[in-house]
Amino acid sequence: MIPHESGGLIIDEIGWHQPLIVARAIGSEYWDAIDTSEARHTRISDAQRKSDSGYQKVEIEPVTKAWMRLQRNKRLW
Repeated sequence: MIPHESGGLIIDEIGWHQPLIVARAIGSEYWDAIDTSEARHTRISDAQRKSDSGYQKVEIEPVTKAWMRLQRNKRLW
């Protein structure tokens, strides 16, 4: 959930590459980008995600595929 908002998003696509996590909710035209090194949340367009060299490193995949790849007891980074 995003701070100061009620409810939560149903994530459809997600990707991460330290220190970034990028996710898009079902039906949204924008991506939620979280910079974990600065605890900063921003919303970006698909065009921004594809043109920014930092976000280009983040491999996006369907959330079901990403969930299956995660190892519960192992840190990502």
